[in-house]
Amino acid sequence: MRMLGMKRKEEAAAQLDSKPYEGPFQWVETSNSVSRQFQFESDGLLSMKVLDDSRPVVHRVVDSFLNKFFPSGYPYSVHEGYLTYTQFRAMQHFTSATLSVLSTQSLLSAAGLRPTPAQATVVSW
Repeated sequence: MRMLGMKRKEEAAAQLDSKPYEGPFQWVETSNSVSRQFQFESDGLLSMKVLDDSRPVVHRVVDSFLNKFFPSGYPYSVHEGYLTYTQFRAMQHFTSATLSVLSTQSLLSAAGLRPTPAQATVVSW
């Protein structure tokens, strides 16, 4: 009797594995005056669509900025030193771009040209 029950469980598990569930994988979450619809796409990626956002414009702009430059769930999804790391990386990128333009301008001057900073920027890009 026990073996029969195990076979039925194995058959049921095999049926579940062979035929994936094709129902809608979507849900709506509402928090802080924002309604969002989450949905799993057919390729397994999660998409999010804002249905309603009744917050002031300033809050929406700040939220948009954070979503562009920080990982989702920030600050709870990263180590506490992530903001400091990001600030130093931004300073490094800015300094590197500035040095690139200045060195290109120096090279063009050494070649006998009189470049403006705008021309040096265009050449370095």
